Amino acid sequence: MKKSRSVNSIAKTNGTSAAKTNAISAAKINGTAINHRAAVNGIERHAHRSLRTAGLGTRPIITVFGSSQPRRGDQLYEASVEMGALLGRAGFDVMTGGYKGVMEAVSRGAHGSGAHVVGITMGRFEDRVNRYVKDEIHTANFYERFHWLVDRADGYVAMGGGIGTLAEVTFTWQELQLGMVPKRPLVLVGPIWRALFKAFTAHLIRTEGIFEPMKLVDSPADAAEYLAGRFTIEGGEKGELLKNAKL
Repeated sequence: MKKSRSVNSIAKTNGTSAAKTNAISAAKINGTAINHRAAVNGIERHAHRSLRTAGLGTRPIITVFGSSQPRRGDQLYEASVEMGALLGRAGFDVMTGGYKGVMEAVSRGAHGSGAHVVGITMGRFEDRVNRYVKDEIHTANFYERFHWLVDRADGYVAMGGGIGTLAEVTFTWQELQLGMVPKRPLVLVGPIWRALFKAFTAHLIRTEGIFEPMKLVDSPADAAEYLAGRFTIEGGEKGELLKNAKL
């Protein structure tokens, strides 16, 4: 398996420190150079454009959130492998936080289905990027990491997780609800999210359209089928083909 390409969004290019005033990154997605902070040929001037709409890929890219704790053989890990595989087969590329647990499992499934896998890592974490990531974007802090995971995706899936996953989902939810990013699907998979959604609807102060961005589904197959119906993707499997796919 080829080693993933790793780039620091704020620091070094070919071993040379970039000036903070420019913060030029050598990051590439599908072979196209990107720059985390400064405008390059106008690509970065639209801060909330997805990688695809910024011209850095032809397939929609889905960010998948989830816990770093599950291991191979755990129910959540295996469901996340399925999620990644179904997204790849439906014609999507995948972006995750790049580490282990759900992130590794989704990357593994997506990689095995031919999807391009992007991992958004962070300097504070010492874990290594998982081996299924094709392109690693190394960020300095949570804000930059959220910028990539949320602003640069065409849609979102949340598997089971803890407080970190909850933070990612609520950050995404707020940006969608406030119109800070274009309307994109946010799909919450499994009973944990139904329980939380019930608490949200019971106890949060309601504003207009507060719950509209979220779609609750029971399984990875349901999530993939819903997302496939939201995009026009050449060569992707849809509908019952996803449910009947042998992983």
